[in-house]
Amino acid sequence: MLIKLLVLLTITTWGLDYFFNYDYGWTITMNRIFMLNPLLDFGFYDFFYDRPIYWSDSFMSRWVSYPYELTPSHTIGKEYLSKPHVNANTGIIANGFKNAGVLGAFINIIIVSIYISLLNFFKISPKFFGLFILLIFTFTNASLSGSVLTHGLLILFIMSMFVLRNTKYTLT
Repeated sequence: MLIKLLVLLTITTWGLDYFFNYDYGWTITMNRIFMLNPLLDFGFYDFFYDRPIYWSDSFMSRWVSYPYELTPSHTIGKEYLSKPHVNANTGIIANGFKNAGVLGAFINIIIVSIYISLLNFFKISPKFFGLFILLIFTFTNASLSGSVLTHGLLILFIMSMFVLRNTKYTLT
C-alpha cells in the first residue's frame, strides 16, 4: 500500500511539474523526502568530519564555545547550497555526527532506540499508526532535541504512556 501511494505521488507530482510547470508538489514531497536529506547529510558529514562542535550550539554552550558565526544548519546552507539564509537541517544521525562524530551518531541512535522500545512496550493498538508515522519524518529531518521538545515527541510519549497504553488488546 505504501509503495503504491509513493508511486502514485511520484507520478502525480511529476506530471503536474511536466505538464503544468507546477513544481510545488514535487518540491515539498518527493524532493524533500528522498533527495534533499541525503544531500544535507553529506554536507554535515563532510563539513564536521574533523571538527565536531560538542553540542556547543545547545546545552553545552556554557562550557564549549561555538566556533562559527552562523548556526550549524545555516553554515551548511552557506557552504553547500550557497545560501546562508537557508536552514539546512538534517536528521538525528548527521546531527549526532556534527556534535561528536561517530560517537554522537551512536548516542542519538541509542536514545531513539530506547524511545521506540518504550513505545513498543506500551502495547499500543495499530489503529494509532498514523500518530507514529511522524516519528520517521521527524527523525530524518530534525535534531534529537528539536524532535523531542518542539516537534511533539515528548507529548506523544506522554500520551502513549497514559492514554494509548494497552489499547492493543482493548480495541478491535
